[in-house]
Amino acid sequence: MSSSTRPGRREALIVACALLAGAALLFWPLWTHQRHLVPFHVLVGDPALEGLDAAADRPDWRTYDLAPVTVTYAEKALFARGLRQGELALWNPYSGLGLPLLADAQSQPLAPLFWPFLVLPSPWVYSACLVLNLLFAGLGMDRFLQKLGVGIQGRLAGSLLAAFNPFTLKYLAYSNCWAYAWLPWLFLAAAGMREKAGAAWILGALSALAGMSGHPEEALMGSAAAFAFGVIGRSQAGGFGGRRWVHCLAAPLVALLLSAWWLLPFFEWAAHSESVRLHGFRPVSYGWSSPFL
Repeated sequence: MSSSTRPGRREALIVACALLAGAALLFWPLWTHQRHLVPFHVLVGDPALEGLDAAADRPDWRTYDLAPVTVTYAEKALFARGLRQGELALWNPYSGLGLPLLADAQSQPLAPLFWPFLVLPSPWVYSACLVLNLLFAGLGMDRFLQKLGVGIQGRLAGSLLAAFNPFTLKYLAYSNCWAYAWLPWLFLAAAGMREKAGAAWILGALSALAGMSGHPEEALMGSAAAFAFGVIGRSQAGGFGGRRWVHCLAAPLVALLLSAWWLLPFFEWAAHSESVRLHGFRPVSYGWSSPFL
């Protein structure tokens, strides 16, 4: 092992320990099994939570805004129950008069960092997955800053701020935060385009995973910004020649192809949605504008 490798691993370990310490300090009621982050008491009678003691499970409301969990937890629990029964739940019959489940780009029942919950659906596992999103963002920021040549002090500050900041702590239960957790990893892949244009394929795959995490607006804007960052870096490093343009332009195409399984039903759903907020409360279809939502 070279002498330059050991400090790199040691610094990565320091950052990882700092992130774990921050999570332990901020969420100690969760780790001591006193309170989870799912407000069941507002979901009493929800069929998706059948068999759970809603009265006994109370969240800690002092710091975190957890209102969206009332929707996202129920949808993911419904999807997990369908998987255990050997079914792929495509429809949520309990919300209003029914709502697409797999095409719900906000909740995204197949969000990658919530796969442990699909295997073992419980409020404690769900809460741990929420915190996992923050740790994932922090680790990604550390790798990105290391790629840029930032020292250990800057990496520590950047990773802790990426994981634990007013946005992530306030919107922890929102899918905005789940898509946000992938942004440092997107920029890390884009930075790799400076040395190797083929890294654009990795950027496309990571963009698809960000979209799978929920909140497509956040994933789209983050992916577009990372792609622009990569293209500018590639041009500054020596421009594009031959197949390098093909590799770079493949990134958004790869992201679209890997996301087609939820984008197509989502667009169809949005195109047939109506809003009573426009033109004197007359229903107006989103129509052709649905992809821009």
